[in-house]
Amino acid sequence: MSRYEFDQPGVSLAIGWDAPLSTFYLQIWNEALHTAEMDDEERASPQIWFGTEYAEHLSPSLLLTLARQHLPSLPEDIEESLMRDMVKEPARPLSADHAEIRLMLEALLGEGPSVMEAPQRTPDETARLEMEALLKGTTSETRRQ
Repeated sequence: MSRYEFDQPGVSLAIGWDAPLSTFYLQIWNEALHTAEMDDEERASPQIWFGTEYAEHLSPSLLLTLARQHLPSLPEDIEESLMRDMVKEPARPLSADHAEIRLMLEALLGEGPSVMEAPQRTPDETARLEMEALLKGTTSETRRQ
């Protein structure tokens, strides 16, 4: 993972490459975007944050365009540095069970489908679990009591 930080009065930003998420990211803290309703924690968090999803930004170009709107003095060679970082630490593929884990986490956090919509056991898995329970002396019927 790489991270480049830049500051000027009222504006700070961080931009970099996140190999585990296979994305470039951008975080911007800009006092001009603060509102009276924000508490200290909200003011300390980035007001703009891109690159939190897997493979969200495979090129830094769009992020650099946005970054330069907030910090025009961004170095010209930053794109080359970011591309070198990506080559040095290539994107990582998602694990096979990533999608299922993500659905379960989203359901638990209330950010996605409800638990009822989360992946359910297959009939084979249910039968195997019932057989194991029978061998242990419990069944779904005895567990409900």
